[in-house]
Amino acid sequence: MPRFTPLVRGCLTLILALPAALAAQTPTRADYDRLAAHRLAAPTALPDGGLDWQIDVAHWTLASGALRQQEPVLGVVPGLWFEGRGHLEMPIPDEVERRQLRRLLEEPDLDSLVLDFDRMVLRSSGGPPMSRLPLPSAGGTTESTFESRHEHYFEILQLDVDSRVLAALGQPGAFFWQADIHTAEHDWVTFTYDSQRPEEISVERFDGAHAFLESWLALDRAPDRTPSGRPTSLVAPLYDIRHVDIRADLTKVSRKFSSAIDGGFRTRIDLGMVADGVSILPFLLHPLAEVAAVTDQAGAPLDFIRDHIGARTTAFSKDLYDTSLLVLLPAPVARGTSLSLEVEYQLRVPKYAAGRAWYPMGRDGGGLHDSHTARLELVTDDRYDLQAMGALVEEREADDHKVTVWAVAQPVKMVTFTMQKDLYAEDVEHEGIPPLTVAGDIGDPDSGLNEERISLVGVDTANAIDYLQQLLAMPLPDTHFYAVLIPSSHGQAFEGFLHLGGFTALLDTPAAVERFRAHEAAHQWWGHIVGWNGYRDQWLSEGFAEYMALMFVHDTVDNGPKIFQEAITAYSNEVQGSIKTAFSRFARPGLALLTARGAERVGPIGHGWRAAIGETPTAYQTLTYTKGALVLHMLRTMTSQMTGSDDAFVAILRDFVKTNAGGDPTTEDFRAAVERQVPADWSWFFDQWVFGAEIPTYAWDYEIVPGAAGSSILRLTVEQRGVSPGFRMLVPVEVEFGKNETGKLAVFVDQPLETFELELPKRPRKVIFNPGDAVLASVKKR
Repeated sequence: MPRFTPLVRGCLTLILALPAALAAQTPTRADYDRLAAHRLAAPTALPDGGLDWQIDVAHWTLASGALRQQEPVLGVVPGLWFEGRGHLEMPIPDEVERRQLRRLLEEPDLDSLVLDFDRMVLRSSGGPPMSRLPLPSAGGTTESTFESRHEHYFEILQLDVDSRVLAALGQPGAFFWQADIHTAEHDWVTFTYDSQRPEEISVERFDGAHAFLESWLALDRAPDRTPSGRPTSLVAPLYDIRHVDIRADLTKVSRKFSSAIDGGFRTRIDLGMVADGVSILPFLLHPLAEVAAVTDQAGAPLDFIRDHIGARTTAFSKDLYDTSLLVLLPAPVARGTSLSLEVEYQLRVPKYAAGRAWYPMGRDGGGLHDSHTARLELVTDDRYDLQAMGALVEEREADDHKVTVWAVAQPVKMVTFTMQKDLYAEDVEHEGIPPLTVAGDIGDPDSGLNEERISLVGVDTANAIDYLQQLLAMPLPDTHFYAVLIPSSHGQAFEGFLHLGGFTALLDTPAAVERFRAHEAAHQWWGHIVGWNGYRDQWLSEGFAEYMALMFVHDTVDNGPKIFQEAITAYSNEVQGSIKTAFSRFARPGLALLTARGAERVGPIGHGWRAAIGETPTAYQTLTYTKGALVLHMLRTMTSQMTGSDDAFVAILRDFVKTNAGGDPTTEDFRAAVERQVPADWSWFFDQWVFGAEIPTYAWDYEIVPGAAGSSILRLTVEQRGVSPGFRMLVPVEVEFGKNETGKLAVFVDQPLETFELELPKRPRKVIFNPGDAVLASVKKR
């Protein structure tokens, strides 16, 4: 629950108890309609001295002006409109968040977020300041700016705020409080406290110049923060999804897109209540899913809320809905209660089921942490062959249709299926790995696929699985494994089931396709066997899978070491916004951090999706995948230099996967594995490279002077630029004495300007600082 702290001020200070919104409620559809009407009472002046209150670290003041309260719903005032003089002051307890906000706002000395505002749109499930104002009467009129901000939520955030308020009203102990404030310097800024998020407090701003929503801050509530202010990001789900039973009619090819199916779905969800007294169940569902009905286990209809955003604005397809599906229960349910709900909906899908949102999932923290078993009953045109996760337990034909039933007996994070018009499937013989079948559609002449290309995909996948099992010393479960080509260019890994873009099977780029397939195979360990705690830790999946794929290329592909180095250099250039390697097989110029200002403002890996900014909207991909792989490469380089071999890095990987198998670890858990295998305090490394966004520039030069007894002294001068004081890194140095005769050294750079003297057995012909882009840095001669 939020902390409301009374302040001693000259103005009216609110001494707050828990708001009425925290009491048990049973909201109805009529309550939602009243919320969505946005009727405001007549303007009233602020009390003498204004209003003053605090929500966690955020101190709010309305000094002067007038406000209009929204008509009450379920005994609380769910919103207000304010015009006048207001002030927000918000100290930032998390140093990582504070450091990044300084970068975003380009204010290097910032310690608190301080904003003056002249207008505020506030929506809440109760609490300040409405809880200490006279209750307005029902009814009222709308206000144009109040309405326009809600249209902004729909068009930009694809968010139905009214449904969030209603959801909090139907959950005992829940609290939703969102203030949209207008400032002279930053236009509109949004502060949110949502008790159903793992990190309750957020501040966001829409960058109109780039049409991009920037995340300024995300904080845990006070009781959940660590002593240093860092979030624990605890997930507190309302329910646990145990089983899904999906019946889908996949017989109708879309009129709009011939490569898609207009599917009809009936999904039964079996769940157990974790929270007590809940009367609204929030789910996430694909925004293009049109829900027709929700029923309980007895078949009785249940009211539900799912805003049709596409009908409100021309900014999006008319098919678009709010991702939130709220199911309204007739009465509160107790903790431990088992429920079954059936959701009937239409959804256009490609000829495969991507992601997790194609059937209802837990909202705000449920997601991929909610493993469940499944049954799929899928009806297709009899011209199609279908492959799904799990075991095929039934197959029958009816008229021109084919019905297949699949059972997923072991809990998984998500399930999938694929459809092929002319399926070619081949069992791959490879000793030491689970039974593997590779499959693809050879019936589409435009796809370019044939049996030979599909077989090659199977060989690559088998080789990758074999390599990774040995590298990580953890075999996969001995259950049937599928690698299926889909009509796309991307890939996705499910447990024991890979989607591999069919387009990639047509490429003849050496090593690039092997890296792609190995990346998806690596997700069996990094993503499924070992998950991740939250969005801040998702690099533990994507960055690890990417680097394991590069290791596979290095160790198994012809000319692997040279190709591996090409990838490392291309990745380093991508992260720094350079297009020097734009023609590399590993280059992704469209993802590079290309603007100088973007490079100064983009967030760290540990911000996950929140690292993206208006100038670099693709930052998540660059940081989580590419920079994440480079962080592992730097760690590998350092541990190899410190211990004299690669064994320590491999031991770290094996320790981490073994210790966290079946869990959802954090970055700190990975640091613990590093420190177990290479004992030292590694916090500085992770603080710089995962929780920090700075990239150093090294300007260097050297001279060779005679040493004792025929030796030479390498006098190396290094200037470190573009990073904060205290930034440090072990940087390799390579010296070449002659053909096939080299020496490897390293210097620990931690000063703005430093000279090192290194003794060499003889005079070198060449000196290379940071060879092979071992450290992510810009390197130039002084």
